Amino acid sequence: RLKGILAVETTPDVLDHEYLCKLRARGVNLLSIGVQSFDDLYLKLIGRKYRASILRPVISSALSAGFDAVNLVLMFALPGQTTDEALADLDTALDLGAEQVTVYPLFTFPYAAVGKHLKLQQVAFPKLGTRRQMYKAIHNDAIAHGLNRVSVWGFKKNDADRFSSVTRNHYIGIGAGAGTHLQGLFYFNTFSVAEYIRSCSENVLPVALQMSMSSEVERFFWLYWRLYDTCIPKDGFAQLFATDMRLKMLLSLALRLHLLTDHGNSYVLTERGSFWIHLLQNYYILNYIDKVWTTSMRDPWPARVEL
Repeated sequence: RLKGILAVETTPDVLDHEYLCKLRARGVNLLSIGVQSFDDLYLKLIGRKYRASILRPVISSALSAGFDAVNLVLMFALPGQTTDEALADLDTALDLGAEQVTVYPLFTFPYAAVGKHLKLQQVAFPKLGTRRQMYKAIHNDAIAHGLNRVSVWGFKKNDADRFSSVTRNHYIGIGAGAGTHLQGLFYFNTFSVAEYIRSCSENVLPVALQMSMSSEVERFFWLYWRLYDTCIPKDGFAQLFATDMRLKMLLSLALRLHLLTDHGNSYVLTERGSFWIHLLQNYYILNYIDKVWTTSMRDPWPARVEL
């Protein structure tokens, strides 16, 4: 039995009472469920194989199973989706008792391989104005329900424990395709389930890709996740970037543009700042993710991925 923080991300179609009990018995205390939508039209559009009718009983069982935190993941800016429909999904999740929700826009990938795998090659990313309008409406609706923003995409109630898997300094990823971050090192397990099982059964680490992280990369890795958290502790920033004048100038500019606000011990992203961080993530970070996924889904043990 593992102790400490053990987070699992899953989909609603595999969850039942027996499975939830097994997760709790094995020490899982943080659970995230990829609901995506409560509308069959959009579930079908994004290639989900379950129907909306299964969601309410599954969510009810998960919320009563004794996890420290249960996060419900929703998507917005789906093709043809209106702002009212996106808000209806959020309201339904909260009405069902969710104390934390993560609301992502539909991500697109610039390379075709992942799009074909997900059967989303005909699904286009909505225009900037649509994303901006919907993100602001979702943010305001979550705040109106008494939730606080805890990441670019995430909102939770004040007294609820937070679901978090990779927004911590170090973690170990378990399962095919999972990533692990240790001091000075980042690696991905093989994306092949069969190869992952074979390696583990042979007592061989299933590591397919490995990257050393210099102290400079570690510093910016820390900053990236603090921006994702929408909160940059001043003491940590001062310790890691005390001599970086360019970054200090960017920080000052972000404050003047009201992308950040000064909260005494920390700098906090505004709603506007969170949206623009989301755009940077989409256009830069997802490009990196897609290259890794495209190669790793084609080859279980790639020799190299050029980022």
